[in-house]
Amino acid sequence: MTKNASEWYHCSSYGTVLMHIAAHPHSTISEIADALCLTKRSVWGTIGALRRHGQLHVSRKSRHHHYIVNPDALFFHPTVTGVRIGDLIRGLRAAPSPPPAPQSDAPDCFRQGGMVPLREFTNGGMRPWPR
Repeated sequence: MTKNASEWYHCSSYGTVLMHIAAHPHSTISEIADALCLTKRSVWGTIGALRRHGQLHVSRKSRHHHYIVNPDALFFHPTVTGVRIGDLIRGLRAAPSPPPAPQSDAPDCFRQGGMVPLREFTNGGMRPWPR
C-alpha cells in the first residue's frame, strides 16, 4: 500500500526538531512539540540526543532553556559525510520559498504551517558555537 504524500516526510524527527530550533531558537519544548505534531516527551528526548552528539547546545537561564544549533557539527549519515549542519541551514535560507500548500486533511499543526517554512530561517539559531 502506497502512503499518501501528506502521511510521510523526508526528514526524521531529529532533523525537523533541529531545523525548527534553527528557525525559532527561542522556542519552548511545548512550542516545538505543537509546531511539529510531536509529544513533549519525544521532543525532549530528541533535544537530549542532539545535545549529546554535539549538534545542539542547551543552556538554562532561570526557568527557561535556550538552544543553539552547532553550525560546525557534521551529519552522521554516510551519504552526507563531511557536510556541516550550518551549510544545510544556509542553503535552506537561500532557497526560494515554496508556494503555499493546498488545504488537506493533515493535522492542524501542519495546515497552519507548523513544519518550518524556508522563509522563516533567520540567523537567530546560528549564533557562534560556545567553545
